[in-house]
Amino acid sequence: MKKKLVLLVAGIMSLTGLAIAQTKPAYSATCSRAVIPLSKAIATGPIPISLGLKYFPVDNQSPFVTGMRLRAVTGDTLATTKYVEGRIGSISNCNIAISIDRVSGNGSILNAKFIIAGLIGAQGPAGATGSTGPAGAPGLAGTPGAPGTPGTQGVPGTNGFNGQNGQNGINGLVPAYGSFRDTTTQQVDFVNTPKAMTFNQITHGVNGVTANGVSVEFGSRITVARTGTYNVQFSALLTKTDSGNDIMDIWLRRNGVDVPISNSEITITASLHQVATSNYIIDLAAGDFVQLMYSSADIATRIEAIAPQTSPTRPAGPSITVAITQVQ
Repeated sequence: MKKKLVLLVAGIMSLTGLAIAQTKPAYSATCSRAVIPLSKAIATGPIPISLGLKYFPVDNQSPFVTGMRLRAVTGDTLATTKYVEGRIGSISNCNIAISIDRVSGNGSILNAKFIIAGLIGAQGPAGATGSTGPAGAPGLAGTPGAPGTPGTQGVPGTNGFNGQNGQNGINGLVPAYGSFRDTTTQQVDFVNTPKAMTFNQITHGVNGVTANGVSVEFGSRITVARTGTYNVQFSALLTKTDSGNDIMDIWLRRNGVDVPISNSEITITASLHQVATSNYIIDLAAGDFVQLMYSSADIATRIEAIAPQTSPTRPAGPSITVAITQVQ
């Protein structure tokens, strides 16, 4: 009976477009529904400054609307650099569920106030620049004249044509590329339900991340700035927390649509780790994005990050690594 109740609550949360990321807090002790503007509402509990689904209580739920995108800020002024931002998923008895996708600062926000936030715009593509073509060869010198008479000077040669613009690494343009990682353990939220792999190590030059013309948006969208053919490679460390064997499916999506014939089925054995790897060659236009999707019939399956180890000393390991390289 308890298991059915958990699945029912999980299904309701799925319909709102939010994944279950933490335990919902107790209902607010006082909940006013008198109509007030959004600027007058105050959070009566702390809001952690971190990404993902969060719950927090407010003193009045009247100005909040499901689907609203808002920013929660700290202090008595709305002009602050310490904030969290995201979309409201559900509202119940002055308790707000919000999917946070943008943060600034660290720690928690106390006595937060709220403002409407705009949607996050996509990064514009960088234009390609071709190099100058080689100069034309000089013309031949004229034939010397007869003895005693100076020869006539030859006609200057015609200038050569300009070279064509370089493409994808030719004439000095470096191909686009990106290598990103995630250091958290990701797990199945609902059985037989597609879920996108996410990445939290996406800044060039930090923790082994490199990127040029490729970026990660909204946590899971690997977006290219140039039109071309790309090689997408990934590795993921799979495990499960219950007994028996189970299968995890992993496949590729482009612009929210499943790529045909891209799925792999990986069998996971209890108490063991299984490394899933694959690569895809795919044509992408500037602004297109791809996502690595996964699902399983067992909610105990997960993609696991490794903590630092000792005896001998060993570094931490990511749950997922993805590399994308422009090949043409």
